[in-house]
Amino acid sequence: MELSLNIDVSARSFYESILVIEFVAKHVKPQDVSKPMSDMERIMLKKALKGVKVQLTHREFAKRYKIVDVSRQPTNQLTFTPDDEGPRISVVQYFRQKYNIVLKYAN
Repeated sequence: MELSLNIDVSARSFYESILVIEFVAKHVKPQDVSKPMSDMERIMLKKALKGVKVQLTHREFAKRYKIVDVSRQPTNQLTFTPDDEGPRISVVQYFRQKYNIVLKYAN
């Protein structure tokens, strides 16, 4: 399962339901999405996706969120404390442990 991008037509001039990674490949980084983004590419992506609603499909019930920012850190370096307890783990580790999902684009 991957994140899905669903652009709200009331906020944008077009509507296209695609995966976030497909959007990145099509509009921001067409050469190689497996490589880390440059600062310029990240800023372009942030401008394009800010305020866009995405639908998460990796859980039993699909849930929608609005994008507010794009992290400078790749998901394999971005860490947090799940449920405010225990040691910090990366987003990659969290998805593997919690949902048994291996993220394809960890950089």
